Amino acid sequence: MNLFKVILDLLNGKKLNTGTIMILAVIVLQHFGIEKTEATTIATNIMMGVGGALALWGYIHRWMKARNAAK
Repeated sequence: MNLFKVILDLLNGKKLNTGTIMILAVIVLQHFGIEKTEATTIATNIMMGVGGALALWGYIHRWMKARNAAK
């Protein structure tokens, strides 16, 4: 994916996907003076952290629903 395609997709009403979010995050980090490879690594680590937190929240929510249904 390149920036031009991302901008066109956003203007045409396409939803954000993981690749689009990664590109935008890298561009924002580069704007603050971070090199491209380091910005990519930082953005990847942030996405992995957010994904892990959402997975944990989903597991806890599923566990609570099962516990409440058993009552």
